[in-house]
Amino acid sequence: MGRHKQPEIRARLLEACTDYALQHGLPDRLGPLATATGTSPRMLLYHFATKDDLLRAVLRRARARQRQSFGVLGVTPGYDNPSWLAFDPMHHRLYATSEVAEWSEGLVVAYDVDVAHGKLAFAGLTASGGSSPCHIAIAADGTTLAVSNYGTASPGARGDHSRPVRGSISVVAFL
Repeated sequence: MGRHKQPEIRARLLEACTDYALQHGLPDRLGPLATATGTSPRMLLYHFATKDDLLRAVLRRARARQRQSFGVLGVTPGYDNPSWLAFDPMHHRLYATSEVAEWSEGLVVAYDVDVAHGKLAFAGLTASGGSSPCHIAIAADGTTLAVSNYGTASPGARGDHSRPVRGSISVVAFL
């Protein structure tokens, strides 16, 4: 009677192989993955049957990680059609531009970031100072957020201007 496979070992190996593949790409042989996992190619084949099965599992796991990380934005209410994202220097706040063709002015939307739980909480929004915002950047000190707009300036928003988002940051639009 043979040994029973241990799913927790397989899961640990898959995570380590996925980490390796995301950093270095998919290898053409098992050696680099075995080294990265601290095991042997034979042990990888024991848990995944073939190299192709292992690589397919790695690709599925990498895709699942991607969906998981992007899923937070997909279920967070507050804006449509984000065209640019930027974090504040401490990664506690995420800013996004919202570009909707039917609107005469774009938006800058702020979210508080809960890193421990992987969640975003809507924190506020303001007009971007023009239509179709296309880029957003935050000053190193975190006090100024610059927005570039593809479209024209809104009435009363000619040239550079500042608008509060929430707290002590101001939005400066470049038109």
